[in-house]
Amino acid sequence: MYTDDVVRAKAVEFLRKLWEFERAATGKAPTHADFYPVKIAPVVENVLGWRLCQLENLEQRARCDFNQRTIFLDLNEPDPAKRSYSMAHEIGHAVLHRFVAKCTGGLIERPRKSLHSSRRAVANNGRSDAYRVEREADEFARELLMPSKAVCRQFEAVFGCEQLVLNSGKMQLLFCVNGLRKEDAQFRAAAYVPVGSVFSLARFFGTSVSAMAFRLEELDLITES
Repeated sequence: MYTDDVVRAKAVEFLRKLWEFERAATGKAPTHADFYPVKIAPVVENVLGWRLCQLENLEQRARCDFNQRTIFLDLNEPDPAKRSYSMAHEIGHAVLHRFVAKCTGGLIERPRKSLHSSRRAVANNGRSDAYRVEREADEFARELLMPSKAVCRQFEAVFGCEQLVLNSGKMQLLFCVNGLRKEDAQFRAAAYVPVGSVFSLARFFGTSVSAMAFRLEELDLITES
């Protein structure tokens, strides 16, 4: 088992290797806008050195085969955000865990799941190694798809500030509503498209709105005071 800092560091290292791969392939350093959303398939093939194959038993959702160095998942999943997350989650298993027999598919895409309830679940299931393994793969996937530094940078570019204060004048002006709950504000911020742009935070990073809202909560980018 790993600490949160170690899991995040391993994801950041993978991002650095992907950035170097793209620079070598194109002959120039990729910009922030060019690099995101993270291109997950090249991570598997060119950074991890594994293969991607279609999963036959779709009830399992995804799995890693360490002997074949292969990630099996539903490559026909029509939602690109879910497909990318499944890949990122399995990359986490490949990097962090050996001989994971099966995978539950991760936690991040479950709609409106709060970070605090997730942490309580971890505490309540402290004896479950399987749960901790899945949680670590989730954390790896979040840092790989939505790196903390990159999300904070893009958040400031979209909203013009490092944090939004719940129900402040600025938030009311942005979302045209007062009295929002923090969770609702996170979802609105994740989906908000600024004037002159076509990219919300979720779209910029290629994730679902719920995944980005979860990430905004985790990074404490919307505060109550």
